[in-house]
Parts: sequence; structure tokens; C-alpha cells
Amino acid sequence: MGVYDVAHDRLVVFGGYGGISDPRYMDALNVLTLSGTPSWSPLAAAGTPPSPRGYGNAIYDAPRQRMVVISAMTPSGPWFLPLAGPPNWTRVITSNPSSQSNFCVLNDPVRRRLVLFGGVVSSTARETDDVWSLDLAGTPQWEQLSPAGASPGTRQGALAAYDPAADRMFVRGGYASHQYPEQKDRIYNDVLSLTWGTPLLDVPETSPARVSLAAIRPNPGNANQEIEFELASGVDLGSLDIYSLAGQRVWSRAFSGLGPGSHRVDWNGRTTSGARTPASIYFVKLTSSAGTAVRRIVRVE
Repeated sequence: MGVYDVAHDRLVVFGGYGGISDPRYMDALNVLTLSGTPSWSPLAAAGTPPSPRGYGNAIYDAPRQRMVVISAMTPSGPWFLPLAGPPNWTRVITSNPSSQSNFCVLNDPVRRRLVLFGGVVSSTARETDDVWSLDLAGTPQWEQLSPAGASPGTRQGALAAYDPAADRMFVRGGYASHQYPEQKDRIYNDVLSLTWGTPLLDVPETSPARVSLAAIRPNPGNANQEIEFELASGVDLGSLDIYSLAGQRVWSRAFSGLGPGSHRVDWNGRTTSGARTPASIYFVKLTSSAGTAVRRIVRVE
């Protein structure tokens, strides 16, 4: 299992299976640097790592720059590995939603949580369509979610991905392996989505009639993104700021003397000091004498 360490532009991989030539599970921790010529090297970490394993799930928690490992045997007790400083494995014991395996997980960066779907419940050896979330902002705690709409069906071995543009979860494929003669195994070849509702970063504008963030083009984008805003007569614009998910201001521009009407500013995906920002969700905040307006902006590779 592995994650992309955005802050250090590298792939961090834990565990694995040696295959026919070396049939054993591993607890090795390795990194592949992606800047310049890619190169593998071991990563030494203090603390007690997860036990050797060939399967499992991991996500990258960007605001805290850490790797989160969820065991393939049970979703309780996630392991955390900080990647910003000296790596040190820690495990947090949480209330166990159920002992299950072969689920899929993703990182919901807007709500600072890990989301888990499906898998096999150990006590029944049957697939499930349960959806659980694990809080990553504070003390990790599991919470079962109850989505509306028709169930996608019980399954295991699916793939999950987060769609930042529409703020939703995608689930792809999976299978159901039944143990009774009257039931047949089923392989899924579908794509499903689970929407979270109104995106948390799309904050209502304070005074849309007098100050408004009209559009961002393109969004998502990986080059220049045009931010269009409108001012009513008598409104003084203070600044246009861009913030990361962690609440850090990465870019800012002050204004004075702008007249009423439509205005446009380009953002090239770099900080005020010129450093490149990683692919992620950000939000644009327009501050004026008539109030503020906020809209989500997404950077992709």
C-alpha cells in the first residue's frame, strides 16, 4: 500500500508480498523520489509499525502531512506515520465499527475524514454495503454514515476515489463471493457516486448583490485560472486571497481604486512568494467594504 507525499514529491510504500520467489508478508517502508531521476530508498521510522502484511489501505492526510494505514483485517486501530519530520509510527485505538476486510477507502479532504465502504464482515463472512467515516481533524472516531438513495449492493474489492470538482465519492467495480450453492458469484463493472451534499467550501456570499465571485475558469485547472468578480457602485475592494484546506493563506493581492463592474485576475497556481502549490482544493476569498465572497478552486496535476 502506498501514498503520494505531496509536500516532498515522493511515493511512500509500506508492506507487500514477496510472491513466488519470496512468499512472505513484509513490513518494509520505502520511498520513491519523483523529483529528478526517480530513485528507491528505505525510510527508517521509529515506533512500532503495523505487522507484516501484503494487503491493506492507506491515505495521505495533507493538512498534517502524514500517512494513515488501515489494516486489511479490521478497520479499528489506524496507524499514523508523520512525514513532515522524523517518521514515528503511532497507533490510535478506536471503537471498532465491525471486524471486516477487503474494503475500499478514500480521503475526504474537505471534511478532514477517511471514508470506508463495503468489504467482508468477519463474523458472517458476507459482504456489506456499510459506509463509515473516521475523523482525522481531532481524536479519531468512527461514525457510520446512512446515505439516502438505493444501495449500490454489497461488495468487496472495489476501488474508491474522491472527485474534488463535484465534492463526491466514486466507487468502481468490486465483487460478491457467495458461499451457498444457490447463489452465484458476481463481478461488478459499474461506477457509482456518493455525493456529500452542499460542498463545505462553497460558503454563501455575504452580499451577492454588491460583491460577487462570478466565475473561475477553468475549474479544476493546472495552469492559469481566471478569477472573475463583480463590484457594485460604491464598493471598495480590499483584497483577494487564496487559502489551503489547512487554513493557510497561500496567495494574496491587495486592490485600490477599482471601479464598479466585472474584473478578472489570473492565478498561476503559485504562492505569493512564487512557490508551486500542490494539487488540492483551495478557496478564494474576496474581501470588500460590502462584505466577503468565497468560492472553491481546485488545482490538478
